[in-house]
Amino acid sequence: MPCRVGDYRDIVALMDELLHVTDQSLGRFLSRWYGYPPAIPENPRIAAPISVPEPLLEWHRLAAARPEGLTYVNYAIPLSELEINDDGFVIIWSENQGCWAWATLPGEKDSPVYDKEPGSDEKWSETGEQVSTFLLHATVYEALMGAPYSLKVEHALPSEVARVTSLLSPLPLPVWRWPSRDYRIFVGSDVIALISPAAESDHTDAPPTSQILLGSHRAENLQHYADWRDISWISLSSNSQENDMGYIPPPPAF
Repeated sequence: MPCRVGDYRDIVALMDELLHVTDQSLGRFLSRWYGYPPAIPENPRIAAPISVPEPLLEWHRLAAARPEGLTYVNYAIPLSELEINDDGFVIIWSENQGCWAWATLPGEKDSPVYDKEPGSDEKWSETGEQVSTFLLHATVYEALMGAPYSLKVEHALPSEVARVTSLLSPLPLPVWRWPSRDYRIFVGSDVIALISPAAESDHTDAPPTSQILLGSHRAENLQHYADWRDISWISLSSNSQENDMGYIPPPPAF
């Protein structure tokens, strides 16, 4: 059984919990990124109308301790709405507009996760992840999407991508088919990065570029990257409008 919130205080600096995934990685990451909530009491409402893998119930237990929420773009299907569909799968996670879905098989073990475009004729495809690692992957992605401090480059050259990722390590989990197979998540010292193909340029002879999105729960964790003034950073934060990179406000207190 994964540990409960409150047991994750021996956290190291380099997000080791994401580079060496264990059954405690999710709780450790949540405590690092969002701070330490009180321990979760036993909650009889954390139950599903059907038999589902235990890691899914554990994710909902951990999320229940954080009323501010853990999702910003995609979302977990509420436990009360889980059901076995006509294909025999249980959809557990959805893209925010319903354009993609992730599902598992009913049961109490750490079952494989499958994905597909809802309504399409294609069969459910294995993602290569179990429920436990998928939920960790999804939570990390959502943490980046909701990061209070972010830096972005719309059209980064390969040399700029290499410079940024030289300080980071790839998340050691399979790459999803959504939003595309050409993206990758990296992690560093309390920083998450998403590298993905940039929008096509109007100039057909332009070299291919990538979009870089860096996010952190503390502003100072991004300052080293922001100091690279030769990179055309755009600063995004929960406290300011989109602007050219300049002063980063102090981090929020936990």
